[in-house]
This record gives sequence, C-alpha cells and structure tokens, in this order.
Amino acid sequence: MNRNITQEEEAQRAPIETKWMNSAAVNARPFLHYLQYLTYGRLGERDHQLHALGVLGS
Repeated sequence: MNRNITQEEEAQRAPIETKWMNSAAVNARPFLHYLQYLTYGRLGERDHQLHALGVLGS
C-alpha cells in the first residue's frame, strides 16, 4: 500500500525513516479475511461473509 506524505511530515523524520514513509505495512492474513468479507458482501453471499467476519474476529 502506498500513502502520500507532505514535506512537513518528511522533515520531521530521520533520513533513514524517509525511505519507508511512502509505505504502510499490514498483517496479510487479517487483511485477506477483511477483503473476503467485503467481496462476499458485494456478491450477496451472506453465509460466506459472516464466516469471513468470524475468522477475522478470532
């Protein structure tokens, strides 16, 4: 994932931190379950959506 940063934000960081400021790290497994939840919701598959939500919550 990428995010935008301002010059002010960049000025507040150490030079080594600037390299990683454009990126955001997320744990893949919960993110994938969240994407499943959204996808099943759009497809109208409520049972699968609720299952993905349950897995995400655990």
